[in-house]
Amino acid sequence: MIAAFGVGSLLSFLAFVFAHPEAGPSLGRSDTAVPSTAFSHWSGLLLDLTLETTHQLQLSNQKIFLLLILVFLAFASHCLTCEVKRVRSTFEIKVGRRPGPKSGHTSSCHMRIGLLSVLLFQTFVGMTEQPSLKCEGEGDLFWSWEQARTEFDGTALAQLCPVNPQDIASPSGYGHQRRLETPNSMQSVSKRSFIRACRRAAKTGHAWYKGALVPYHAFPESLCQKITPRPTKQKVTTNCEGPRVSPSSRLNVLHTNVGGLAQDRLQEIQTWGLRHEADIVILTETRWSYTNEWTHPKWNMIHSGSSDRSDGILIMVRQHVCPTELIGIAEYIPGRLIHLRFPFKSRSFDLICGYQFVDDRRVQTRSNRQTCWNTLDQCLGTIPNRNALLLAGDFNCAVSQDRHHVGTAHFTWRNHQMTGYLHKDSAKLHDLLHRYDFTILNSWNAKDPPTYHNNFSASRIDFPIMRHADSDGFSKQIQYFPDADFLPTTGAVHTPLMCTVKKIPISFTKTQNLSSCNYRQRMHCRQSWRTQQPSWCDMISEMDHQLEHFALTPHEDGNVVTQLHQQLMPIFQHHFPKSTPTKHDNTPNSLIQSKWYHRRQMLMFTNNHLHDLFHRWHHSARYQLLKRRHRTHIKDMRKQQLSDLIHEVHVASTRHDSFSPQTTQKTHQNPK
Repeated sequence: MIAAFGVGSLLSFLAFVFAHPEAGPSLGRSDTAVPSTAFSHWSGLLLDLTLETTHQLQLSNQKIFLLLILVFLAFASHCLTCEVKRVRSTFEIKVGRRPGPKSGHTSSCHMRIGLLSVLLFQTFVGMTEQPSLKCEGEGDLFWSWEQARTEFDGTALAQLCPVNPQDIASPSGYGHQRRLETPNSMQSVSKRSFIRACRRAAKTGHAWYKGALVPYHAFPESLCQKITPRPTKQKVTTNCEGPRVSPSSRLNVLHTNVGGLAQDRLQEIQTWGLRHEADIVILTETRWSYTNEWTHPKWNMIHSGSSDRSDGILIMVRQHVCPTELIGIAEYIPGRLIHLRFPFKSRSFDLICGYQFVDDRRVQTRSNRQTCWNTLDQCLGTIPNRNALLLAGDFNCAVSQDRHHVGTAHFTWRNHQMTGYLHKDSAKLHDLLHRYDFTILNSWNAKDPPTYHNNFSASRIDFPIMRHADSDGFSKQIQYFPDADFLPTTGAVHTPLMCTVKKIPISFTKTQNLSSCNYRQRMHCRQSWRTQQPSWCDMISEMDHQLEHFALTPHEDGNVVTQLHQQLMPIFQHHFPKSTPTKHDNTPNSLIQSKWYHRRQMLMFTNNHLHDLFHRWHHSARYQLLKRRHRTHIKDMRKQQLSDLIHEVHVASTRHDSFSPQTTQKTHQNPK
């Protein structure tokens, strides 16, 4: 930068000297010509200064060549101008005419050329300078875990895992943003990938592109209009679940406050969650007064409710995450605080779901909020530090910026940055963040929308929280869905948000396990034994023959059980193989897809033109009709489930089977 300033100053001085001959007598310049010695002297000086500048700026050979051409073109243009002036002055002397002192022909041409040279040079240097951004990683610890010899509490973790500067966000919360390239500046392959990323973002609101999660509004507006034209024809797909794109080592956890949950809306959320690959869905404020567990063809349903109609937490867990019988449940405050544990192979995953009382400034409400904070503290104290932990829910409490615990308190709403109302007991939440060394995952980008808005008010009160040592970059890239199809069109709205967290934050060595049978295989075998089916009899006969052969073969004393298991398990797998769940009827999906289509079309027409008014009226009427049909379908489906349950209980009673009705009842049970 100093060298660029020096060259610019020198060119400015030369322009001034050439414009005012009387100011530079040392050049030996006259009114008619420029001596060759002065030209050589100043050319050598410019060459040396130019080479020194390129050395300090570290320019390439091509840029050095262009810079030299630019400097000498400026100097040669000055010499050419002087020559033209000499010829013109000679001509004027012959005809007896000379310009006056105020004619402006003495220095304007030189001054223009000098200023143009300086401007071109500074523009060239500004293009070649590139700011260097310092990028650091997560860093390594300077001592080992064994040398630390400390307990796993908040203070020890903060000392063991020191905070890097990138974990402390500025009040604005923007940071360095990488500008997206436009398709015109890309190659053909990159352009196709950019268009495909924009098409994916148009469907889900976000898309992965070059290792970053890019929101839909960050793409060029012209490209968005070209890719997503106004739909003119309804397109309904019955298959709501496609191939999984998210990595299997992570869990996609979705949370939203539903403000009251009906059966038709519950079915919409289930369909929407399957489409967006949600592994766990947390729904707060269901307003159900039941506490129960039941199974769905693709979900495990756990609900906690109380007599208070404003309570209720429903947790939906996909069947592939954890078997139903292995999910641990602990209810601390009915309808307000519930703890789930999923035992994986190496470590367990603890999920705590909470719904704090609304701060209406009453004495009783403040007491209830204090009780909820204290109970949450007791619950967190029982979680082992070796387990992965995620705390999610509606906390009804805003937070302020706090080191690596809270990145920023700002969010963007209606193209303006703002902060919500700071509650009086927010210090309780900050105390929990400090005590257990937590970090709020959705507090690291001030461009994110609020989690709650109602008319002219907005706030951020819904949080996913993890331990700071377990959080990574992907977990802090929260996905918001402000245009989800199951959201209400009017009134207060909580924006659904999804975080992606690791199942097991620490990598362990994988060991080869023996083949085993799952719960469904054991139940199938038990049912075959009770009814004495041919598959059971064939398996028993083959195992008897295998046991006779096994008894005649010598074995080591320490491996007898393992070898016996290896001999008998293939027979069991042959007669009772692992079966996939049967596909169920997808007729509700087409009804839900049609309802969502008319809802999107209804919200699309916002102008007051007569044409748009009739279109909005049409889609609104179709949406209300499909909504009534959906509710009727839910009632018919519940009647059919009750009829199937009565029939299965009757069949079990004729066989004097007391175990099958319990399993059947758990499958068909629903708290509503």
